[in-house]
Amino acid sequence: MTIVEYKEQPVIPMGQYHALIAEVKEEPEGQFGPQFQYSFEITSGEHVGTSLLGWSSQKFSKKSKMKKWATAALERSFSPGETVDTNDLVGKPVQIGVITDTKDDGAEFNKIQSVSPPSVTTKKAAQSAEATKNSQVDEPLEADEVLF
Repeated sequence: MTIVEYKEQPVIPMGQYHALIAEVKEEPEGQFGPQFQYSFEITSGEHVGTSLLGWSSQKFSKKSKMKKWATAALERSFSPGETVDTNDLVGKPVQIGVITDTKDDGAEFNKIQSVSPPSVTTKKAAQSAEATKNSQVDEPLEADEVLF
């Protein structure tokens, strides 16, 4: 027997949030054909750690949501004939525009309205965190030691 925990996704206020793409899954049977399901994780602010889902078609064309989201995450443009590996999107920082919508039964839910490149501040913080993670201090300095 499989035990499943009941969960509800909290509805967060509309706005722009710093996030990263935590996962991209292929969904072969979407409402309008094959889709990709993106899991975005908010990385700062009051709602840090909140996960939100977004979907795009698997079409990679000039006006497709998938192209817009890949362009934002990878911070590059694409020309006809080029390809993108959805695995390359995972772990990339982005800004997501979140709106609140209402279902027919009156229940509110969040929807990803836009995905934009990360701000300069977010990129610098991510680079700084990565540099700090990779640096190592052999011994701490004593209070009276001089660095120069």
